[in-house]
Amino acid sequence: MNLNENQNEIIEDNSIETTAKTTVNPWIERAKGILLLIIFYISQQVAAFFMVLLIISLGGREAFMAGEFKPEWATYTFWGMFISNIIFIIALIYHYRSKLSISLHKVLLGLGKFSLKTIGYFVLFTVVTILFNVLDTMLFPQFVGQVGENQEMIDAALTGTPSLGMILAICVGAPIVEEYVFRYGLISKLSFGLNKYIGVVIAALVFSFYHIGFSQMGDLAYFAHLMLGYLGSALVFGFVYVREDNLAYPIVIHMLGNIQSVIFIIASAGML
Repeated sequence: MNLNENQNEIIEDNSIETTAKTTVNPWIERAKGILLLIIFYISQQVAAFFMVLLIISLGGREAFMAGEFKPEWATYTFWGMFISNIIFIIALIYHYRSKLSISLHKVLLGLGKFSLKTIGYFVLFTVVTILFNVLDTMLFPQFVGQVGENQEMIDAALTGTPSLGMILAICVGAPIVEEYVFRYGLISKLSFGLNKYIGVVIAALVFSFYHIGFSQMGDLAYFAHLMLGYLGSALVFGFVYVREDNLAYPIVIHMLGNIQSVIFIIASAGML
């Protein structure tokens, strides 16, 4: 076997790791990852814009301009997310229409195997999430039961008047968009040329921080507590992505995790 054949074999076996020498410029790939993050940020601003429009159109202009934020407005936030996610997903489908067709065909042909693997990975997701919750309780017992602003908004929206748009945004739109941005964008693109598991950790940290934000960094212990709440699941999503080299797995697991959370929150509020 000659040198070229050896290199081709390495590249085929490490489609995500990308530690082998290739003709692809790594900085161009990393720039694509940065561009994807910028586009994602813009989509979030679109969501905020739609939220503000809904608040103003439904008579909340004066309160909003005064800096107030009423709990019922959380519903409008998720309608904004739903609309921006739909736009983002339509753009993805259009851009990757040929690849998506091939990937969907493969998934359908191996649906039984895909389903069994997904169940196994979801069990892993559940176990890791529990372990991280236990670790969080051991390290930060003073914050047990306390959640961040993102989770508070979700709880307020779901225990208020859950809408179809809100549930679709949480259970369908967010998993698709977030897995594309944080797993594909950060592992395959922004971390191009690095060891694949370094990319998994980077993606998990950025994903967790995205759900918390700068506003809650005043108390580092509390911030670490909030990070642990997302880090376990994010590491599983990344691990599954690099292991399978197929974004469909983490998307479905993310959806199942969010559906489970939504059912739990609604049930806890006595609405089921």
